[in-house]
Amino acid sequence: MKLGTQGSNDKPGNYRMPFGKFRGRTLDEIASDNDGLLYLDWAAGEFDPTSNAGAAVRLYVEDPEISSAIDEALTEKESENKSGDWKPRDWSWLKRRDR
Repeated sequence: MKLGTQGSNDKPGNYRMPFGKFRGRTLDEIASDNDGLLYLDWAAGEFDPTSNAGAAVRLYVEDPEISSAIDEALTEKESENKSGDWKPRDWSWLKRRDR
């Protein structure tokens, strides 16, 4: 993964999304609110892990501080859901990666 191709200093938070709803924004900028955190949570499981974007997002959400913020955003989203049909992300991809 060459983080420097889309961001500076090879820090995952500096990676700029090259496409989609958050195109041009860094991962740190995306994570500045709950909607962005939930997007990153979704993207970590959906993006191709061999792509620059997928690898950067996964590395970013593995950070304990970011992971904790995502957990809080998920908890808040669950409490806002009155219908009960919203489910949190399946983190099994993270367990598979550690094998």
